[in-house]
Amino acid sequence: MATGPMPRPRPCSGIVRARMSAARLAADIVDGMRPAGWLLACIGLAGTACYPITGWRETLSSGICALAVAIMAMVCSRSRPRGTASVAISRRQANIGERIDITVTVSPRGRSTIGGTTCAIMIDDSREALTLPSMQAGGAATFALSCVASARTVLMIGPVMIGTGDPLGFCTHEHVLAEPQPVYVHPSVVPLRSRRCGASYGTEGVADGTMADDDFDFHGLRDYVPGDDLRQVHWPSSSRTGTLMIRQYEAVRHMHTGLAIDLDPQGYAGRQEFELAISCYASIGAHCLRIRQSLVAYAGDRRIDAPHTTALLNACSAIEPLAPSGDGMSYAIHALSRVQCSCRIFIVGSAWDIAGASPLTQSTAHDGVLIAIRVEDGAAWNVRRIGRMVSVTMGALDDLPLVWEVISWR
Repeated sequence: MATGPMPRPRPCSGIVRARMSAARLAADIVDGMRPAGWLLACIGLAGTACYPITGWRETLSSGICALAVAIMAMVCSRSRPRGTASVAISRRQANIGERIDITVTVSPRGRSTIGGTTCAIMIDDSREALTLPSMQAGGAATFALSCVASARTVLMIGPVMIGTGDPLGFCTHEHVLAEPQPVYVHPSVVPLRSRRCGASYGTEGVADGTMADDDFDFHGLRDYVPGDDLRQVHWPSSSRTGTLMIRQYEAVRHMHTGLAIDLDPQGYAGRQEFELAISCYASIGAHCLRIRQSLVAYAGDRRIDAPHTTALLNACSAIEPLAPSGDGMSYAIHALSRVQCSCRIFIVGSAWDIAGASPLTQSTAHDGVLIAIRVEDGAAWNVRRIGRMVSVTMGALDDLPLVWEVISWR
């Protein structure tokens, strides 16, 4: 059945926009009212409401005065702040335990002046008060702060806020002078070694012994066969032997790695074990990107597109446990089952049953290496093979380099 064109949405009328603006303004004023301001407004409303009942002019005059003072306080709190602020951070990426230096500079706006007042800066969840001196136009006040990156997180530095209000303190309003800036506190990582064994391994991006007519690694020469590209003729050897000799190369096969981590909190014994899994995940992912392997990374059911190591570590700083799945199946298995790659690695916690990966090992849609890393805080590391899968148990991040060398040879 044919239908007509969809009706265009009618633009908001001026009355609707005015009502929305008034509602936002009222919400801001209500948020800035202090208890003394609410008491003053109640006195004003009570005085004006009692006048028709009592007929006392004193109640009317006191109510009008109280309401006038309350309105004046609201207007003063909405005044434009007279200052500007800038925040300089010593580093945007930090490791756990490193110090982060913060410099806050506050200056008057234009030709205005700033009297002795207080502004504040938020450092993650803490609020730091900064007492501003009296400043004339062109002056500036600089504050040096510092904090220590105590745990993996995305640390928000800012915003810088300054309060405006009436002289009597009935109503105040905080204005943002500088927007928040993120500092990525990276998880702990360990360097991993690439396996170097001549031409016998190709999954790390080096020659694996397969010959090719055109590649990067020169191997040797062979006799000319009709149809060969004459650009590959090695003329010095051809002139010595009297026959055409063709260059031959070792084929290079690059590894496509799929990496996933289970974010179900029920799969881990505690926060420390979860952080160990994140560190293993970040170490392996950073190693793959460092040696220019193609990496497909999943955190739970979310894909992480990281073109370089710093981007991956920044993304790892923001990883948090997901809500429990409730079906006993990890998000990591679902993510890896959709990935076509030559090596798949998934990382789970101690409460996770490695046998649950059997659907992946029995899948005929995927070839290559399958590695399951199970982290258990304090456990001794071991490596064993279950069918097509290499099962790893490890209890400390320092075990990962040795474990990586062992599984690289399997």
